[in-house]
Amino acid sequence: MYFFLKKSIWKYLILTFMFGFLKPIGDLSGFYSFLVYFTGLMLKLFPLQFIRAKIMAQKLYFDADVEFNDSVIIVRHRNK
Repeated sequence: MYFFLKKSIWKYLILTFMFGFLKPIGDLSGFYSFLVYFTGLMLKLFPLQFIRAKIMAQKLYFDADVEFNDSVIIVRHRNK
């Protein structure tokens, strides 16, 4: 989600901003059309992001043990 919000969100903002002003919805102004388009797009993309992350987590095999302390993070790889 971090990389989606960091990089992709700007592309979607620009896309929906242009689309909102070029193709407004009914009698709505360009700004309100932009908000509707952006909200609709995000309502579709966020669940897809979560579903994809869950699928990736199930398929990923992490062969290491990670321990956290106050001062250090220890990663022990279990190579087979």
